[in-house]
Amino acid sequence: MDNLKEDWLTWLEKNWYESYSLIILLPSLFYFSAQSFQFIFSGSNVNFINENFWSIKIAISSIITLLGLLYWLYTRHYPHRDKKKIGIVIAVRDNTEEAKKVKIDVVEKFQEIVNNIPSGCSIDLLILKDFQAKKIIDLKTATKISDKTNSQFVIWGKSIHYGEKYKFDLNYIVRHRPLKIQEQNLVARGFAESIVDKNWDFLEKDIIGNIITTAQNIREIAWYVMGIASHLSYDFETSKKLHLDLYNLLKDNKEKRKGLSPVFQRLPYWLADTYMIIGLQKYYLEKDFPNALLLTNQALQLQPSHYGAKINKALYLFEMGDIPGAKIIIKSIKKQNAKHNFPDSAWRYSEAFLISLNEKDIHRGIKAYQKAFNGYVTDFTLNGIIQFLEDYIKKNPCKTQFLYILGIIYKKKKNNLPMAMEKLEQFLKQTEDNDIFIELKDQARQHLKEIYRTIPISKDQQISLH
Repeated sequence: MDNLKEDWLTWLEKNWYESYSLIILLPSLFYFSAQSFQFIFSGSNVNFINENFWSIKIAISSIITLLGLLYWLYTRHYPHRDKKKIGIVIAVRDNTEEAKKVKIDVVEKFQEIVNNIPSGCSIDLLILKDFQAKKIIDLKTATKISDKTNSQFVIWGKSIHYGEKYKFDLNYIVRHRPLKIQEQNLVARGFAESIVDKNWDFLEKDIIGNIITTAQNIREIAWYVMGIASHLSYDFETSKKLHLDLYNLLKDNKEKRKGLSPVFQRLPYWLADTYMIIGLQKYYLEKDFPNALLLTNQALQLQPSHYGAKINKALYLFEMGDIPGAKIIIKSIKKQNAKHNFPDSAWRYSEAFLISLNEKDIHRGIKAYQKAFNGYVTDFTLNGIIQFLEDYIKKNPCKTQFLYILGIIYKKKKNNLPMAMEKLEQFLKQTEDNDIFIELKDQARQHLKEIYRTIPISKDQQISLH
């Protein structure tokens, strides 16, 4: 009997997480709990128990069996990331002693780096059990686990060899985490829309497959993933440090670079984005345009065609008074767009603004704005464009043409008729004696007529449109 119990426990331990183990577990629980009840209460002096012996035994055995089932289900549940953190799932198969050692090494290395970086408090490591990890075999199954655990990273692998050195296949995916309103507001204080809505296409494709990883380069893989996690946590300085250190290490170490070639190829994308964001967030807001430009140039050295960096460079050059330089950058973006047809139209707003600076080119500028209106930009970008124009008008009140442009943006793109009315009325009042904008003033009056028909305001509040 003891041998039977020992064999039963050994088998159950080995096969606990398998669905078919319930065929053994549940009947066994019912049987053993019934036997225990029989042993404890047989010959009891309690009349109630004696009178209802069989029904009580069945009820208690059923309850214990149900509790066993609930516990079995609980041990199989998938972990879920803390909603306030970036989730990193580690799914290394550990169905052998060697694989368990691999998994421990991987987890310890990642945990060590998480504990030593400022953004570590925003990262949640989720370690899957072996029966869960072995279900992840490709991108499709990894994506399912990402959904199930609500995590942005899934890292999976299997042990190939263990000895003085071990190797295993390492794969991982990065998935975009939709930003909540408060997070967008946090980012909006200084940046960089590229991380909010535009450049996620390359992040979605950041998949590394079948890298033969050894004890010697787990640290580098952890640097790479933690750098991305820091980036997603808005800790851009930490992201830059981890990725720059890794980039320089791989550039100087041919052997490591060969083994981690996909990582080395992806690093410039991340670093270019990070440099661009820090330039905007850290220096542009402080009106330190030279340093903002310096970081943007570093981004362009890594990725010469980086769209966001080019847009920002044109902005910094303009702020520094180099309007010809800004126009050259926008022209290069225009050529780039002719080849690739960017889904984003922010560059067209920049082009239209630079054309409209000269009052004599205002009609060309309006046509350029119309093209921009027909393209796509996010609300985040549009709000930035409006804020830029508002600030520019305050600094340059003589550039009244931008009051008209603001009015049209409010009317056509924001559907904010009160603000559109305010800007168009200001434009007409300030250009009352200016004959340069005759056609523009006629258009402003037509727009105001439409607005007056929509907004219920008295005749006394309306300006004369004659």
